[in-house]
Amino acid sequence: MAISKFFCQNLLSDYVEKLLPAARQSEVKQCLEQYPECREMYQDLVSTLRLLEGLPVRDISNDVAVRIMEASEGARSRKSWSARAAQVAVFAGVPLAVLIGVSFLYPKSVPVVSRMLASANSGESGNFLRYYPLYHGAADILDAQGAVIEQAENFSGSVWEEGGLSAEEFERTFQLQGGNVPEK
Repeated sequence: MAISKFFCQNLLSDYVEKLLPAARQSEVKQCLEQYPECREMYQDLVSTLRLLEGLPVRDISNDVAVRIMEASEGARSRKSWSARAAQVAVFAGVPLAVLIGVSFLYPKSVPVVSRMLASANSGESGNFLRYYPLYHGAADILDAQGAVIEQAENFSGSVWEEGGLSAEEFERTFQLQGGNVPEK
C-alpha cells in the first residue's frame, strides 16, 4: 500500500475512532500487521491520544473562542466598487475587443462593417452593388418580376428569358453615378 504519511495518519486516525467501513478497517489492520512503519505510526498516534486524555481541560473565555473562530474563517475580501468594475470591464471588454478587431481585420466577413467602410471610402462603394442590389432600387424591379413569375403557369426558362431584365440591362440600371461599373 503506497500512500503518503499524511494520508496514512488520517487513515489511522479514522481507524482508531472506528469511522472506516468494515472492508477498509480490515485493510488497515492487515497493513498494521505487515508493515513496521505503519505499526510505528499507529503506536505514536495511540500514545499521543493517551497523553492528551491525561492533560487537564482548560476553559477559555467566550471572547477568545470568538477570536479563534474568526481567525479560522479567514479574512473577508473587501473589494471596492472600482476594483469590481475594472474586473467586469476586463472580463467583458477583452472578448468584445477581439470581436471588433476580427471584424475590422476581415471586413468582408461582416456585412455591416464592410458597408460602413465602403461608405467612408466612396471610391469603393460600387464594389458592393452586386451583393446589396436591393439598397440601390432593385426591389421595385424584382417585385414586378416576381409578379410575372407567379402568373406564369408553365415556367421553364430563366427570369431573363421570360421578359425581365437582361443581365446587361440590369448592370446599366444600377451603374454608379461616377461611371464606375461593378466588376463581374
